[in-house]
Amino acid sequence: MKTAVIGEDAAGVVTYNASLVALLAYYRSAPRACQPYRPRRKARSSGRSPTSGRTSFSGAASTIWTI
Repeated sequence: MKTAVIGEDAAGVVTYNASLVALLAYYRSAPRACQPYRPRRKARSSGRSPTSGRTSFSGAASTIWTI
């Protein structure tokens, strides 16, 4: 089931998915419509990762060269 709410008529009555109504009837519960999730801001899809600009040593001892 992808969608719980199928639609809404002119009077504002919500039509639910039949399988959802059957499931909730089995558990003696009633469906309740709520607002869909909408992110409040755009996600960052590109950019530098926090470790890309730094040099890291993976547990190996570093050698210091002296002349």
